[in-house]
Amino acid sequence: MSQSPAEKIINRFIANNPQNTLDFLNGENIPISENPTLDEIIEALYQKYFENDKAFNTRLGEFIANGGNIGFVITTSLVIAIISAAGVGVTGTAAAAKFARDKRIAENKAEIEKFRIQITSDEERKAARDKVVSEQITSYTTALQEESSKRRTNAIIFVAGAAVLGIMAVIILRK
Repeated sequence: MSQSPAEKIINRFIANNPQNTLDFLNGENIPISENPTLDEIIEALYQKYFENDKAFNTRLGEFIANGGNIGFVITTSLVIAIISAAGVGVTGTAAAAKFARDKRIAENKAEIEKFRIQITSDEERKAARDKVVSEQITSYTTALQEESSKRRTNAIIFVAGAAVLGIMAVIILRK
């Protein structure tokens, strides 16, 4: 699949921020169901994007640039320029254009799913790492408490022994 730079940016944004994408679509009054799936969000956004409406594409670029974590550092003006100036390349007869647009949307859905899987696996690795660290902290804390208890017991035995020796010494000295 040959994604344009704009599609790569949009896909990363959707993968990282599906709720923000939905908020953008709602703000643009793009019809979408009340509780849409990720596929519906992608479909609605790209249907409008592929209409090649420069004003919409500029607003999309501004939205992504101003609030999006797209996975890499890129300047705001560059994001806007890339997305708003992107030639989507969906031309020809109506049937051919629809087929090309639907194909590009399907390819972008697959790309976004790859990003989502990567994000999920990264989160799972982080959760596993956090669990190991938590278990190590718990183990270390338990070991410290056990050592502290042993020291306290030894201190009590020492003080009691010293007291007994002191009492014995007093008794011996008085005799």
